[in-house]
Amino acid sequence: MSEYWFTNEEREQLCVNPECEEHGDGVENCDIPSQQPDKEEFDSGIPIGLSSAEPLTPEVSVVKSESE
Repeated sequence: MSEYWFTNEEREQLCVNPECEEHGDGVENCDIPSQQPDKEEFDSGIPIGLSSAEPLTPEVSVVKSESE
């Protein structure tokens, strides 16, 4: 495992859990742990964070122009 891990600013930018107690309005743990998991935990297949992650759906609006 690398010595590098995310800064608090990077963790805030990467966290997508609206129920995160650090970066959202809930009581769940952050998707991005503050400390890098050890190799055994990482290799165990147990997912870290992302407990309530849901795919985002883009909102698109089309505006037609009369000029063309």
